[in-house]
Amino acid sequence: TTQDEALLDIYRKLRPGEPPARDAAQTLLDNFYFNPKRYDTAKVGRYKINKKLGLSLPYDQQVLTMDDIVAAIHYICALHEGETELADGLPVEPDDIDHFGNRRVRTVGELIQNQLRTGLGRMERVVRDRMTTQDIEAITPQT
Repeated sequence: TTQDEALLDIYRKLRPGEPPARDAAQTLLDNFYFNPKRYDTAKVGRYKINKKLGLSLPYDQQVLTMDDIVAAIHYICALHEGETELADGLPVEPDDIDHFGNRRVRTVGELIQNQLRTGLGRMERVVRDRMTTQDIEAITPQT
């Protein structure tokens, strides 16, 4: 299959009710994983990704990269095959979800930031929707 077919297949799975289009699929994936406004690993997440997958990307690179995705796929395939280490000597082992090293306490500021991001995103959608339904000539600040 080609890259376009893969994009359309992913789009169909993520948005089953919508007709698939290549541009829409590319935009959806870019916004989900590569847009810093929607996806942010933070420095802790970048550190964990680098450590787990044997990457050395800078900590200020806080969105996913193609290198991250390729390394994750290699890691998952090696895990599925039952291999104990990757070609570069990195150990392959499943994560223990109950281990406290895989947990993180989120600060109050981070929780508030997430709530504000959600609320402002909703407000942005409502404003955009209302702006498209209103008559441009008749819009005043009160309407």
